[in-house]
Formats: sequence, structure tokens, C-alpha cells
Amino acid sequence: MQNRDFNRYVPSLVWLAVILVLVIIPLKIIGSGYLPLDDALRHAAKAVSGKEWSEILILNPAFTLDHNPGWHVLLRLLHTAFGMEADALVIFSVVGLFVAFAFVPLFWLKRPEAWLITLLLVFIANQGIIQRIFLGRPLMLSVVALMALLFLMGKEEGSLKHPRQWIIATLLMTLTTWMHGAWYLFVLPVVALFLAGRKKDGLTLGACWLGGSVLGALFTGHPIDFLVQAVKIVTTAFGEKSLPTRILVFEFQPTTGDVSVLLVLGGFALWRIHRGWAISKVLRDPVFIMFIIGWVLGLKVARFWYDWGVPAALVWMARELSEEIESRWQPEILHRLSVTCVAAAGLFLTMTSDHSSRWTHNLNVQHLSAQDTDLAGWLPDDGGIIYNDDMAIFYQTFFHNPRANWKYLLGYEPTLMPQEELKILREMQLKNGAYATYTPWVHKMLPADRLIMRGAPGQTPDVKGLQWAYAGSNTWIGRKPRAAAKPIGQ
Repeated sequence: MQNRDFNRYVPSLVWLAVILVLVIIPLKIIGSGYLPLDDALRHAAKAVSGKEWSEILILNPAFTLDHNPGWHVLLRLLHTAFGMEADALVIFSVVGLFVAFAFVPLFWLKRPEAWLITLLLVFIANQGIIQRIFLGRPLMLSVVALMALLFLMGKEEGSLKHPRQWIIATLLMTLTTWMHGAWYLFVLPVVALFLAGRKKDGLTLGACWLGGSVLGALFTGHPIDFLVQAVKIVTTAFGEKSLPTRILVFEFQPTTGDVSVLLVLGGFALWRIHRGWAISKVLRDPVFIMFIIGWVLGLKVARFWYDWGVPAALVWMARELSEEIESRWQPEILHRLSVTCVAAAGLFLTMTSDHSSRWTHNLNVQHLSAQDTDLAGWLPDDGGIIYNDDMAIFYQTFFHNPRANWKYLLGYEPTLMPQEELKILREMQLKNGAYATYTPWVHKMLPADRLIMRGAPGQTPDVKGLQWAYAGSNTWIGRKPRAAAKPIGQ
């Protein structure tokens, strides 16, 4: 009798365990002092600065519109309404976007423990996926929207026949277009539906995609230019010929196939087949097809796998596992709670472990700040330009100096630079930073400008025509010669 009385609380306890662990994980990671290294920093800094990108970066005239206007509106609102500075905005981005990612599938899964088990198995297979979902970028909104769309699509033709689903799909497309800007990539789930033979649903989702993209672009005030520029950025980034792969950012490089994750998914599929699963249905499942599309395209460009293939794989496995658990276990069986607790503990330990200092790597980085008196005279003067060949210099310096009155030559994407400057940068990269390749920039520099580059302490860059000072964290600052140049800290 007592066991039966306790068992009736099992469903509620399972939900409680799932919710608690998914909330505690990001708080634990942020509590370790973690901050992302890249885009989350510049998004927060832009919101605090109140400036347009043209006031922050030296831009190619073809790229003048903000690529993530909605996200910056949200962060700016948090800054002005609640006084949140750049560090608080980054914490909001990291935690908020992870919570959205972690909780959206729970609206569709009848057995939430299936989501924990799926995350645990996939994250153990590839630890790098964990770090990507904690980058605090608006791209996570597109990932969340994709997962929601995949659940909406269902398994059978006609799953998208209700007006409520059309509205949800259109709103998701609108939000991601305005917030993230990569509207063109949402053609992929439409393609997946057509490949699954579901033409009516494909046409329906395609209409939602086009309508949502236009609506999202309308919020920018420049709908046509915004949609065109988003595509132009991509074609320009991939339009440079003969660039070695090592020069590209990680997400533009090809994957090696992520065999470990494939083994997890393949093992799960074989187990389901052994349990009586009809393999023919898989080949007509648009979610499975979306996973395959992401994996294949990822062999050329990694972001297709990590931002489209992996979310589809997670949705597919979690959905199938939830159905399996539902068919085998009664809701109030005590085993559910035991399995949930084990999965929750494993997921917590897997995600929060500071493997290779992934959550504390930033704690030992010495940032350049205008508030540092030791740097007096070595950061750019009012109206100056920072010449840099490393995007990390932009991210870190802008984050710590959002209100500074200087600009950056290289920002968050090299192809946004003026063509002449991009040619100089590519020459540096192709020749592995040979000092002679910096000469064109030195000739252009004015007394207010600075050249900031990486280099080991004690090894002054042999770039002629500049005075140099070491600023810590393998960073050197060069400026036009002055009569009495004092080293940093003196």
C-alpha cells in the first residue's frame, strides 16, 4: 500500500528532477566564472555602446545593416531598463539561451527523462557540442526554433494542417529572422519534408518560412536590403577562392563525420529495430532526413552539422526514446524515477566538469581596458583605429571598452572589411603573420591609431616604424613613434 501511495508521485518527481537539473547546470557553469570568447561579448558590448556597427568597425560599404537587430534591441532594452552592463548581458545570453534550448523539447515529450538520456549519450560522445550551446549567441534561437519546427512537423502527412501550427511556425520564422538573421537556412526543414514525400506539409512550411522571413525583415525597417545582405554575407564569405581551410573560422571548416555521435545514434536505431521498430518509417521521417542533411553538409561546412544536424538528431532520438519508454513503462513505475535520477546526475557531471578548462579558460586572460592606468598612452587616442589581425582582440577589447571612442579594422567577420584591407589580412594569414605583411597597415596608421597583435613576452614584433609595448596575455601594442615612449606599467 505504501509503495502504491508513493508511486503516484513518480510522474511529478520525474518532472521535478528534469527541471531542476536543467536549471542548475547553467547556473553552476556561470558560477565558475565562465564567459564565452567570441560573439556573445560583442553583442553585449554593442548593446551597452548604443552605437551602430558603422561607428564601431571599419566596414565594407556593402554591409551596413545590423545582422542581428532584434537581439540587440532586446539586450539594449535590458541595459536601459535594468542597468545591466556587458558582463550581466552575457550571463543573461548564456543562461537564457541554454534554458530555451533545454526546455523547448519538454513541451512535446510525454516522458521528459528521454530528453535527459538523449543529451547525456550525445554529449558524452562529443563534448564539443556542450560548449557550442553555451556560446550565448543568437544562433541558439535558430536552433531552438528548428527543434520546435521538427516537433511540429510530426511523422505523418497532414501534421501541419492546423492553423495554430501555421501561426507558431510563422512566428518562429519571424523571430529568428529578426533576432539572428540567417533566414535562408530555414529552407532546409522544408527540403526535408519534400524529401520525405510530404509535399503538402512542405508547401505549408515553405509558406510559413517565406511569410515569417518577410515579417522579420520588416521589423528592421529595411526589409529587402536586410534579406539580400544576409545572403550576400554568406556568398562573400565563401566566395574567396584558394583559401586554405586553416584560415577559416571553426564553423566554416568541414567536420570529420563525428563518428562517435553516429555510433550512438546507430546503436539506438539498432536497439529500436530489435524491439520491433519498422526501419521503413525512418526513411520517410523528415526529422531523420534533416539529421542526414545536416551531417552530409557538415562534411563541407561544420555549422550545418552542429546547428542543424545535431538538433535534428537530438529531437529524433528523444522523440523515439520517449515513445519507447511510454510503450514499456507505466507512468507511475518506480524505475522511471531511478533512471531519471541517474541520467540527471550523469548529465550534470558531464556538462559541468571543467574539462580542459573549458569553463575557466577566461579567468587568466588579461584584457585591455581604458580604465587601466598602466595602459595610458598605449590604447588608441580619441577617434583612433585598432588595426588587428585576430578577431579575439576585437571581441575582448570591445567587451571591456564598449563606450570607447575608437574603431576596429577587423571585427567579427573578415569579409565585412573593406576589400583592400581584407586583401592585406589574407596576405598576413597566408604567410603565417610574417612581419613584412604588416607594412601596408603601418603606412596607413595615424598617431591616434594602434596595431595590436599576438606575440610571446620578450619577443618584440619586428614590424618597422612602430614603438612597441607588451600588454600581457601574449599581446603587443604598437604605435607611431613618440619622443618619450614609456613601457607599460612605468
